[in-house]
Amino acid sequence: MIRVEHLNKSFDSKKVLSDINVTFEEGKVNLIIGKSGSGKTVLLKSLIGLHKIDSGKIFYGDRDITLMNIKQIKILREEIGVVFQGGALFDSMTVLENVMFPLNLFTSLPEKEKKDTIKKTCQRTFQALRIDVNREFEVLYEFMEKLPDALKPGGRVAILTFHSGEDKLVKKALKEGCRAGIYADYSKDVVRPSAQECAQNGRARSTKMRWAVRA
Repeated sequence: MIRVEHLNKSFDSKKVLSDINVTFEEGKVNLIIGKSGSGKTVLLKSLIGLHKIDSGKIFYGDRDITLMNIKQIKILREEIGVVFQGGALFDSMTVLENVMFPLNLFTSLPEKEKKDTIKKTCQRTFQALRIDVNREFEVLYEFMEKLPDALKPGGRVAILTFHSGEDKLVKKALKEGCRAGIYADYSKDVVRPSAQECAQNGRARSTKMRWAVRA
């Protein structure tokens, strides 16, 4: 969670940010909307320590970035990702080298471990893009809505997902269904494949299963 308290920022005599108070909660998408020149970029740069503010507090959890020195801010930035509005890649580098740039800058990992880290990150990114393009969340949501009508009393169902976002949707639907009396019971904890199953099928590592019993 990021919390801003009474943030003020000026450039010379021009007041850009005045007494800003806002909380960005973990796990939620937040939008900063305003006309050109209203201070959106200044606020974002202040949040990550690129601009030194005139007064106020900026907390990452219980850590106040305004009290940190350069070294501490650098460590904090390892937890922060920034996506630029326009193309901001180094044209002298390959895509892999661009993506690996922060690892080279902030870590001393071996080359193989860096490449493995990048590979896993890219896999998660493309997986999220695939889910969005194929409307998989919408399809899963519709399925969960229709599922109770497809089960007889006492009927059981097991749902297998490959993405943490899909699993969260399934868990929420089953939990709400149990509270409403639709399901007699459901798996509070995710069921994961055994080591033997993972050895037999590499894709099994990312699978998550939940079950439910119709009331």
